[in-house]
Amino acid sequence: MATFYPVLKMAVLFARHHHLIVVRVGDVITYYHEFWVNQRKVARIQKIKPDEEFKLVLDNNDVLPVMHSIKRMKKTINDGTTVDIIVDDWRLLGEYQLIEGEMDQYQRRKSLEAMRLEKVVTTFNDNYTTLAKEKVGCL
Repeated sequence: MATFYPVLKMAVLFARHHHLIVVRVGDVITYYHEFWVNQRKVARIQKIKPDEEFKLVLDNNDVLPVMHSIKRMKKTINDGTTVDIIVDDWRLLGEYQLIEGEMDQYQRRKSLEAMRLEKVVTTFNDNYTTLAKEKVGCL
């Protein structure tokens, strides 16, 4: 028991240290994308949803699950200004204390791929309707 106690004490101190680090809406983080492992991305947090599977919504329309590693680059202070973080470690998202919120100017725009596909489908439908009018005359 004597050898186990220091290890247990270190684990408790480690857990307490990590839960003191708060992530808020407006913070700038860096992470590696799930699909493109070698591509490191930098994004601002637009929305935090602690009770859902994907905890963070970012300004580049990515969402991050709780087991994703991130590193904070800038933190947001209460008045909305951001301050650079000089030293920070890579941590799992679940190790941070997440403060629920959403940016005032949170944009609910479609991704670029969704807008491209919408344009393709609209063009196809318009061309199909025009062709049907010419051939059949029923529309």
